[in-house]
Amino acid sequence: MAVKLKQEGKFEFLYLKDVVFYYASVLEPKNKYQSTEREFSLLCFITDEDRATLEDEVLINKTLYKVGKDKNKKRAVKFPTDTYAEVADLNGLQLTLNEVNKKGKKNTLTVVDKDGELQEELIGNGSRGNVKCFGYRNTDGLLVVSLQLIQITDLVPYSGGDSGFDEELGIKIPKKEKVVVDDFDDDDIPFDDDDDGDNPFK
Repeated sequence: MAVKLKQEGKFEFLYLKDVVFYYASVLEPKNKYQSTEREFSLLCFITDEDRATLEDEVLINKTLYKVGKDKNKKRAVKFPTDTYAEVADLNGLQLTLNEVNKKGKKNTLTVVDKDGELQEELIGNGSRGNVKCFGYRNTDGLLVVSLQLIQITDLVPYSGGDSGFDEELGIKIPKKEKVVVDDFDDDDIPFDDDDDGDNPFK
């Protein structure tokens, strides 16, 4: 099971282990769709079993889409099989973190490699790793999550050939990302992290 939920006071931390990454904009935030606001974002692909856990047990406040099957609001398949052939049996889940919080302070997203060192190399599609999200329950009892920590365990280097897919036009659009890694400052942590020294991904 790749899904683990830990309760810490009124907050919860959601772990997704050994998932596949696509379109990782996690070293530098990008503009939100049709907005000047920016966010970090990561598309994760998980198994049917883990999808059921997230939807039926965790009650995550996110919509998941089966590759080649589930449709978006425009009644088009969200993740076409020809674009996502390597994850054809999995389910896509978009995770994000706003660049700036409600108080106007910049959020920090930590990205590390398998040894816990800061990840500075761009992350290509098909990379694998672990994700930790900060979460809280909304008034409907659903878990609202934001990215907090990403660990890359199997890196597929970004080649510059990774592309976006425009569902309306049915074409791939080349994308280039710039590497920006800020020094991690403990003062930027908006909540208490695990303090027992254990590896949270074990």
